[in-house]
Amino acid sequence: MTPFQFCSWIKCFLFVATVSSQINACDDDDDCGCYGCFDDLCTYGNNGGKISQSGHGHCCTNDLCVIRVKPVSKTVLTLYLESIILNHGDTLKLSQYFPIDDTETASLHYVNVNSSYRLWTFTAAVGVGFEIEYKFQRKKFDGSSFMFYFDRVRQFDEEVCPYPLLRSSVNITNVPDIERLGPIRCPFRIISSVPGREILLNFTDLAGTTFIGWQESGDFRATPYGGLKRQNDKIDFVLEGLSPHHPPRYNITFKELIGEPCYCDEAYVVVGTEPVRITSPEFPITHCSKVRCKRRFIHNDTIRHDSQPTFVATVHFLRTESYGYIQFYSDGITMDRLNDTNKDVRLVLTGDIMETEFVTDNSIGQYGYNMTVESIQLPTECLCPHKGVKTMPIEADARMDIPEYCVTVYCEWTIPSITHDMKFVALFNFTSEADMLTVATGNDIRHFSTRSRVLARKEWKLAENSPPVTISYKRDVRANSTLPSAMTSFLVSWMPSEGCYCDNSSIKSAVVGEWDVLTSPAYPLSYCNDMLCVTRIVAPEGHHVVLNITDFYTEPYYDKLSLFDGWNIFGRPMEMFHGKKKLPHLIRNTKETLSLVFKSDHEVYYEKYRLLFSAEPNGDSCIEARLLVYYSVTIITLLSIVLIAGIIVAVFRRLPTRTLYLASVSYSDRTEPETVCLNIQGKPSP
Repeated sequence: MTPFQFCSWIKCFLFVATVSSQINACDDDDDCGCYGCFDDLCTYGNNGGKISQSGHGHCCTNDLCVIRVKPVSKTVLTLYLESIILNHGDTLKLSQYFPIDDTETASLHYVNVNSSYRLWTFTAAVGVGFEIEYKFQRKKFDGSSFMFYFDRVRQFDEEVCPYPLLRSSVNITNVPDIERLGPIRCPFRIISSVPGREILLNFTDLAGTTFIGWQESGDFRATPYGGLKRQNDKIDFVLEGLSPHHPPRYNITFKELIGEPCYCDEAYVVVGTEPVRITSPEFPITHCSKVRCKRRFIHNDTIRHDSQPTFVATVHFLRTESYGYIQFYSDGITMDRLNDTNKDVRLVLTGDIMETEFVTDNSIGQYGYNMTVESIQLPTECLCPHKGVKTMPIEADARMDIPEYCVTVYCEWTIPSITHDMKFVALFNFTSEADMLTVATGNDIRHFSTRSRVLARKEWKLAENSPPVTISYKRDVRANSTLPSAMTSFLVSWMPSEGCYCDNSSIKSAVVGEWDVLTSPAYPLSYCNDMLCVTRIVAPEGHHVVLNITDFYTEPYYDKLSLFDGWNIFGRPMEMFHGKKKLPHLIRNTKETLSLVFKSDHEVYYEKYRLLFSAEPNGDSCIEARLLVYYSVTIITLLSIVLIAGIIVAVFRRLPTRTLYLASVSYSDRTEPETVCLNIQGKPSP
């Protein structure tokens, strides 16, 4: 039937025979009611009115009645459901119908009307009409009943559903917004521009709107969580928003797939200083199923002797299914693997060639990845000490010293198996927000950062059979970051909790001109309780040991470090330390052997200690002692002289004064003798 065609000569004859229809519209005396009732179809005209059905009207034959409200140009339609009672087995379907072209009309079913939709208002855009399909069972004595009111208003007087027909293209297109407050349902049909072409619909971002599609059985299927849909020629769907406070919110896109879907261009990508944008096949709508896409990147730069060419890959967005991932390689070495959902992940890969491998499973995934790659020259002193992810043993440490001019650094270590109860310590002295040290154990992620040059220390423990541990250090100086003000460093150390032991048979050799290190057990981790450690440092013949304690913190009065001059450790120690000390001066013994005994009790234990030791000839210490005595005597003598002189001056100034008169006689016949007054300092006469 062509659009809006109401009758033929045969239908007019049937209309005369069935003129007593119970379906009416508007008021009883108007002319806007069902002016065409032919077979099972009844059509309403240009004005507003009422559509009601009680029992099984004469216009409804063969257990079916179709009622259409005709669209009119420059006006939109609203259909209000006043009441409805449906017997068991009776159905009422509401559709929108609209012209696809000059010869074809589409009817898009989008609501199964029942009593839950009472008092609902349904809307249709300009050029779109309503179609009500009523199916019933004549064996019922009392038929079902319903009542609708419809009205036509100007296009801009009321918010209605968008026009349902959408045409796809090779470009990404958005489904138009629904601007009417809920509750509201709107149908859509997307058709391809070329027959047989596949359409891809992405409805992953629903934001509370319900996406309703059709199953193979023809029933509706609601999808509130979003997804993807691929289909040839056309895709029908319905959007529903129930909130009375705001319109439905969503971001739904569609496009046509042309050529080979999910094509992967495996040609080499030349990367320079300007970022190159790379995406997964068909991004941002989807990554396709059963895809393994490899890409290779090379530098557009020359080799320099003082730096290494480095790729900086920034994964701006990544979303995969459970078995999908993107794997990175550098010169054939396996590097990072990303999956699930990631945003703004920055990877630094030093090497001549970088490869990526994007893998998907059998399902149609959501999105894919979008990243940029650029090439930089990284100074050799800013490179990671190893390439790739370094696998570490159960007891080890990871450390780096990073110059302040390094703008990009990335290093990663992993402890694959935690077979004991473990203890960890992290030491760091970062000076910029661009530095970040991370230790991750499953969902337990610890971030360490600071802007102070003060050495920070953090300790924690892990239980046996914990997930693998990943240690990573990243420096990423961007436009909004400041360069570090000085060289920074970090140390992460770990060991089994029961691995805190001391080797009492240990004998260390002191070497002239070289400083070696002696630390507490498990340093820089805390030492354990109930420890008794004996260490002997032996200097060459004719030499003695020089000791410098640089870091010392033990439990006061209980955990002690004792120094013995010689091999014997049962006498009186020459020195004993406990508590928190800083001793920058040197400690010397007189013999070739210096014995150290460290003892901790069974209760509280504190952090650790660290010592430096070396050796020096015995004569050097004598000369140094003589010089020290000489300089000391000289300084004391000079200070004594200055002190005595000061005392004399002070006493002299405090003495009282008296006046002394002297007579001066002049033998001149013209003058009298003169008297001179002198103020002489001294004791007063009695």
